[in-house]
Amino acid sequence: MLPALIIAVVIGASLGALIKHLRDLNALHPLVVPLMLAAGALPAWVSWQVLAPGPPIASARVSALHDEAQLELPPGMALMVTAELGIAPLEMKPDDQKTNYAIQVRGAGWEDALAGEIKRETDPEGPSIDPLGDPAVREQGQRRATRLGEDLQDRHDVSGAGTASLKVTNWSGKAARALVIEAVPAPLPSATLWIGVIGLTLAGLIIELRKNAESLASWLAFLSSWAVFLRDGVTPLDDWQEVAMALAPAGLFGFGAVAGLTYGAMKLMSLVQPEEAPVAPRAKVEAAPPAPAASPVEAPAPAIEAPAPAEAAPTAELLVEDAAALDAAAAEAPRGRRGGAAARRRAQQGGDGDEPA
Repeated sequence: MLPALIIAVVIGASLGALIKHLRDLNALHPLVVPLMLAAGALPAWVSWQVLAPGPPIASARVSALHDEAQLELPPGMALMVTAELGIAPLEMKPDDQKTNYAIQVRGAGWEDALAGEIKRETDPEGPSIDPLGDPAVREQGQRRATRLGEDLQDRHDVSGAGTASLKVTNWSGKAARALVIEAVPAPLPSATLWIGVIGLTLAGLIIELRKNAESLASWLAFLSSWAVFLRDGVTPLDDWQEVAMALAPAGLFGFGAVAGLTYGAMKLMSLVQPEEAPVAPRAKVEAAPPAPAASPVEAPAPAIEAPAPAEAAPTAELLVEDAAALDAAAAEAPRGRRGGAAARRRAQQGGDGDEPA
């Protein structure tokens, strides 16, 4: 229950934090929400597969070196190895707290080697009963849930199907008195999950570079890669610590490797497209204050007045005629004055003549 709660809280918090961050940046592209839902669906789906694989298809039990057994494996199966714990001595020694095993699995045309380590923690009050009947280990004939610091169950992938023979090739330590080997449905293959992780990361990187959706690729890589690390290490008996520990490599991948890749891509784009740098000064010139707006109105005034003298300027012929008229007027002016004076004298003489008469 606690591992499932951790997964739900991490996915919900990651989706909410990123969507709020992108809304604050006004960079919430229409594809962001579908990509985030897909990235969150991967760890949710994988966690359901690894924590609740369903009832086993077949099972076998081994308890010592060179023990052999057979299993019928349908296609798409994995082998779950669960410990049956022995009686804990009063004074625990290191050899009583672990069991190392190796099992050879052979089928028609294929062969695998399974290896792992069982770790147990002692409880002075004795084994605790699992009241809900969930998957649990057996200790002294009783079922109990796993405790913090224990590793009592492993899951191994197999490369084939059909009738398989099992043989124990290594057995050391006294923590487990027997190992129960069960065939259960395998989760999504790691290669398929990595393809999904790379696809979501590249899609987020493209949107982040084009739409300035900061940290989108890192969050997508973090959530989707978490599914890969959940698949490889988590089993139904694992405590919440295994689920939480899978967050560490996912965080390093998403906020370390992918964040560095995004930074390098941004630097490369700035070198390949240097013409985008002068955009800011050009915008400032276009958005300058409208003070020079009066200049286009005043500027045409000289342009309109300038042609006026050119159009009113007289031609050479007009200048010659005007000069002749001025000369004639100048020549007639003395005559007019002399004629006016003579007329006045005649008038005076006539007046004088009339008086004697």
